[in-house]
Amino acid sequence: MHLQKVELDLAEAVNLLKSLASFFLEIRKVFDGYERKGMELCGLTSYKIKRKQIRKLKTDEIRDNEEIYFNERDKFRIHTFYAIIDKLTAEMDRRCQAYIGTLEQFDVLFHLKDVNVTELKEMGLTISKAFCHENDIIEELVHLQCHLKSLNLGSNRVAIPENPKDFIKMAQGEGITRHLPERRNFT
Repeated sequence: MHLQKVELDLAEAVNLLKSLASFFLEIRKVFDGYERKGMELCGLTSYKIKRKQIRKLKTDEIRDNEEIYFNERDKFRIHTFYAIIDKLTAEMDRRCQAYIGTLEQFDVLFHLKDVNVTELKEMGLTISKAFCHENDIIEELVHLQCHLKSLNLGSNRVAIPENPKDFIKMAQGEGITRHLPERRNFT
């Protein structure tokens, strides 16, 4: 399954989850087709007919709020088919929102070549907030941007990552420590 690939980046995952949610909503609209196919597979021609049971009234009771009665087909459609589709759609939306949140937090890493230092610092605030207002991260992002640009000027050109896949390849292949100076605690 494509969503389970190790190489899949969050942006692709978000798009796939959105398309799955849309697909489920389309399935919800065509219950009749799925019902027909299901009945053919099971060898059924109709639903089991069940008589509606009516409770006898006591002498002092009045039947004023008549319950709505659904036939077996409507019960299946509402309580089973729609319930499953709605649960799947809600789960896809929930996962999509989680991935979008993560993607937005770290999106700054994939705009290193597109933004100036001021914009980079503003974008770095989202990562800083995610890590308990770690202000050093903002300066380290600026340093990473400058370092990658300087590497790109020399003879050993290193492409500044444009997307999550490229960033991971750079970090794994080149070794992220090769691009970042060793972080020392001077306290």
